Amino acid sequence: TPDVTMHFAYRWGNGEWKEIHHLKPGRAEWFAIPLDASGRAPRFEIKLNEAIGAALPINRTFHLRANAAPDRGAQFGHQHEILRDKSDRDYVSVFDMGR
Repeated sequence: TPDVTMHFAYRWGNGEWKEIHHLKPGRAEWFAIPLDASGRAPRFEIKLNEAIGAALPINRTFHLRANAAPDRGAQFGHQHEILRDKSDRDYVSVFDMGR
């Protein structure tokens, strides 16, 4: 988001949840895991509170699509963005950018 610092947790498959604190506005974070022998990765999930500030909390888990990437970095693989909800700016959601 261009104006909200985000806090969320992520995991691959049934692994342990790991937390990301203070992802600053406009910043990117990338996540990677080696593919198995069949060229597949475990399911990737993030969970976050969609509410901003004093809005009523809405905790939600998102199953995100992942693609094999030629190298490490946010510019490779499949991209998602956390953006403010256009109909209610007190909330954010995760959007698949299709890239």
